[in-house]
Amino acid sequence: MFFALPQFGAEVVLPTSPKAWGILVAFGVLTIALAQFLFFDALGRIEASRASLATAVEPVVAALLATLLLGQGLEPTGWAGIALVVAGVVGVGLSVPDSD
Repeated sequence: MFFALPQFGAEVVLPTSPKAWGILVAFGVLTIALAQFLFFDALGRIEASRASLATAVEPVVAALLATLLLGQGLEPTGWAGIALVVAGVVGVGLSVPDSD
């Protein structure tokens, strides 16, 4: 994004204080690096079919959180997309045999 934004006429504004840089680094480490570490750690612990279900549900959760917490709302096609993803996940979940 750092190199792409100027191509579209947007200015890249970098933090100006050490506190702002610290917050930026903490945000990057906590939300990206830690999340990726936990995700790949979980992938090593669960079977592939369950991991694919969890990965498919991720955008649904993001859309619902954006709607509920940020008030961004979804258009009817967005709700239809969520319904299709949930239906697909349920269908796959029902067809995956339990390993218990």
